[in-house]
Amino acid sequence: MDFENAFEDIHEYEDEYYILNILFDFISHCKSTKSNVTNISEFKIEEKIFAHNEDEADSIMQGTFYFDDFLVKEVAHMSMHDRKIMTEYIEKLFINIPDVISTWHYYLNNCDKYYSLNYGDKLHEDCSKQISIFSQSNSIFGNFDFEILKDPDFKEDSVREELILPIIKSLGYSLKGDSRIIRSKSLIHPYVAIGSKRKKISIVPDYLFIAENKPYWVLDAKSPTENIVKSKHVEQAYSYAIHPEVRAELFALCNGKEFSLHSIKKFEPILHFKLRDIAEHWDTLFRVLNPNIKANPEMVSYHPDYGLHLFRLGVDKGLKIILMAAHSRDITRVQDGLYTMTSVLPGEVNYILSLDFNDVQLKKLLSIIPEKLSIIINDSLRMQPYRVILKNDELMFGAVATIKDEIINNAEESFIPFEVQEFKEYTNIPL
Repeated sequence: MDFENAFEDIHEYEDEYYILNILFDFISHCKSTKSNVTNISEFKIEEKIFAHNEDEADSIMQGTFYFDDFLVKEVAHMSMHDRKIMTEYIEKLFINIPDVISTWHYYLNNCDKYYSLNYGDKLHEDCSKQISIFSQSNSIFGNFDFEILKDPDFKEDSVREELILPIIKSLGYSLKGDSRIIRSKSLIHPYVAIGSKRKKISIVPDYLFIAENKPYWVLDAKSPTENIVKSKHVEQAYSYAIHPEVRAELFALCNGKEFSLHSIKKFEPILHFKLRDIAEHWDTLFRVLNPNIKANPEMVSYHPDYGLHLFRLGVDKGLKIILMAAHSRDITRVQDGLYTMTSVLPGEVNYILSLDFNDVQLKKLLSIIPEKLSIIINDSLRMQPYRVILKNDELMFGAVATIKDEIINNAEESFIPFEVQEFKEYTNIPL
C-alpha cells in the first residue's frame, strides 16, 4: 500500500473508519516489513489528513456508530503493547477530531467481548483451553515429586530438564519460527553502562524468548539451593535483559522451588510463587508470557472473576445469585440491546462480578437509582463511546442474576458474566 498517498482522497470519505482502516493497514505493513509501529510518524500522516480545510475534516467524522468487522478482528488480535502504541498515536494524531479518539477507545473497551459473542476466536479458544487444562490440574509436571528437590544431586541441569522445559512448551514456544527460544545467547559486548562506568555481565541466562521476532523475556535457571528473589542473580538477569543487544521487557528466574517474574520497570517481582502451586497462577503466567497474547503485566493486580471462580468449583449451569447491596461505577453498551457492568464482591478475596443485561433491565435500573444518575447514564449510552464511568458517584442496586454458559476471553483475562433477570432496590445490610 502507498502510504505516502494514502490520505490524498480522504475528503471523499464521510466515515471515520476509513482512517482507522488505513492505520491498521499500516500495522500490517509494519509486520510484513519487520518495521516498528512507532515508525508510523515517518509517513507524516498528519500533513495528509489536515491538508484539507477544517470544515472538510469535520465532515469526515459524521455518521452513526457501528461495529466494523475488519476493525473488530484487528483490535481483538492486537497485543496489549500494540494497543498501547496505537492509542498514544491516535490520541496525538486526531487531537482535533475527538470522534475518532472516542471510536478507538470504544473498540478497545468492547471489541474482545463483541468478537467473542459474534464470531468466536481460535486464539482465544486456544488460550481458554490451555487455561482450563492447567487451572483444573494439580500441576503441569505430571507426577513429579517435589521432595526430590532436597536431594543434593538435583542441580540446575535437572531443574531445566524436569521443570522448566514443561513450562516452556506449555507457554507456546518452540525452537523455530516467530515465537522461539534461543539457548544461552552470549553477548558481543558483555557490559552495561551505569553512568560513566561499565558493569560486566557475568552470566548468560539459559533462555531468551522471542515473540514477533523480537526479544520479549529471558529466563535463568538456578539450583534449588540458590535464592532467586533477593540476590545478585536478580541483578545479573536484569542487566542482561536491558542490554542493548537484548532489550527484553521481562525477565524470570526459577530454581525448581520457586518462580519469579520481573519487569524491567519495577523493583519487586510482578509474580512470585512456589512452583508446586503453578496451577493457581497459570492464568496470569500464560497470558503475560504467551507470545501470541503478551498481556499487560499490570493484570496481576486484577481482581479474580467471580463467574470463573464458581465455574472452577463445579457449580451447576444456570446458578442463580441474589445481590442485596451491589455497587458499580461503570456501564457499557456492548451492542444494541446488550449492556454490561462490573461490581466488586468484597470478602477475604475480592472478586469482580460482570453483569450483562438488556434494554428492559436497563430501564428498570434507571428507575431505581437517583434521577441525576439516571439522566447521566441514559445520555451517555446514547452517544460515543457508549460508556459511562462515574468518578464521584456510584450505582447502588440489588439484582437477581444467573451465571451464563460462556467463557469470554480477551488478551488479559477470562471471565464468565451473569445475566441479570431483575434489578431491585438497594438493601443496606447492617454489619
